[in-house]
Amino acid sequence: MQRHPMRSAHLRGGWIKQGDEKLFYPLDEYTNEGPREFAWLGRQFINMHRTISSYVSAFLEAGFTLDGIAEPVPSEEQLAANPHFDDEFRAPNFIIFTLTKRA
Repeated sequence: MQRHPMRSAHLRGGWIKQGDEKLFYPLDEYTNEGPREFAWLGRQFINMHRTISSYVSAFLEAGFTLDGIAEPVPSEEQLAANPHFDDEFRAPNFIIFTLTKRA
């Protein structure tokens, strides 16, 4: 599972809010690929931001077949246990590429 490129493109504070209400998740500098530093769960991370087309092109050039793409959202049980996951339905946090190596 990979952090969704939509979320790694813009790291200037995340959600735009009005009070406690999340208005929207800004998307900026999506095509500007490269390292992005961010804090998560109290730790610093570096993510190499790439566009979806860059990922897919690299997979195909390496001899893989793209079998599917998923942008998972929480199940009803996960959402009930973690109500703050509700924003996952508004802006995807993760992406899963299903690949097969060609012979």
